[in-house]
Amino acid sequence: MAQFDVYKNSNKNTHGAYPYIVDIQSPLISELATRIVIPLGNISHSLKIMETELSE
Repeated sequence: MAQFDVYKNSNKNTHGAYPYIVDIQSPLISELATRIVIPLGNISHSLKIMETELSE
């Protein structure tokens, strides 16, 4: 994974809400066996969550 590359989210539990992820891990810590990523959310899913929470 290269820094700032975008990937399809292969996790079946979260793919609906977050279909893509962006790798933000610096090459300076590339020896770690983990990655730091930002999920890219589906706006319609996010709006449904906000509507539900605001109406409570």
